[in-house]
Amino acid sequence: MPIAMLLCGCILGAYLQNWSLRRQNALRPANGALSDRATAVAERLERGLQSHDPRDRCVAASVYARMGDIDIALPVLQQCLTSDDVVAQKEAIMSLAAIGLRASPAVPNLVDCLKSKDKEVRIRAAAALGAIGKGAAMAVPALLEVLSRDDAETNRECVQALAAIGDIDALIERLSDPDTNIRTGIMAAMALMGEKAAQAVPHLAKGLADSDRDIRGFSAATLGAIGEKAQSAIPELEKLLSDEDPQVRASAKAALARIRGQ
Repeated sequence: MPIAMLLCGCILGAYLQNWSLRRQNALRPANGALSDRATAVAERLERGLQSHDPRDRCVAASVYARMGDIDIALPVLQQCLTSDDVVAQKEAIMSLAAIGLRASPAVPNLVDCLKSKDKEVRIRAAAALGAIGKGAAMAVPALLEVLSRDDAETNRECVQALAAIGDIDALIERLSDPDTNIRTGIMAAMALMGEKAAQAVPHLAKGLADSDRDIRGFSAATLGAIGEKAQSAIPELEKLLSDEDPQVRASAKAALARIRGQ
């Protein structure tokens, strides 16, 4: 029977409850039966970490991560990301996302997962990078490249990850990218960032005069999301009230209202 199947709820619960005491060799004799079960599961976890099956290794590492033993869990989860087993990859990614910022050493591995042929792996990898947040700054270029070639669902996770990472300088640097998908994705991320993206206001204002209506509309909407800190863009937004495209006009009108606090 796979080790993963042995980690049933009751045994795992008993082990988790007694983990800190067991590690300190301070279990009370009165709890002998329970501690025996806990020790048995601990041994299974140790075997899981050494298993040839990446799924078993991932399960064991995930339990260690839940208990806060990140130093034990992280290297194993990173190894699982390089496995050919897609199921193990997905589970490892979810565990890394739960760890958050402390999982930043795994960012290069998660970036590689953005190139996976499996759509769900790509989506989960983007979400995990967002969960890591500022510790995943090196992933920004890779996330932007995904925007140029992937599907809407994956792109949505990439946009959310870019916003969570919050590297505004890196986003501004690519705001004039020739790929419209990348530009609109960057602006969507800035919109999620709100006033934290205020540094980009002068650059977004330039987009209001772009020949592409999508860029004009996204620029206006993003300025509106930034709010009152985008007041310097009001003159340019007002010009869009007479834009030839009705959607652009609507975006400009809404943006002006938000910036003015109306």
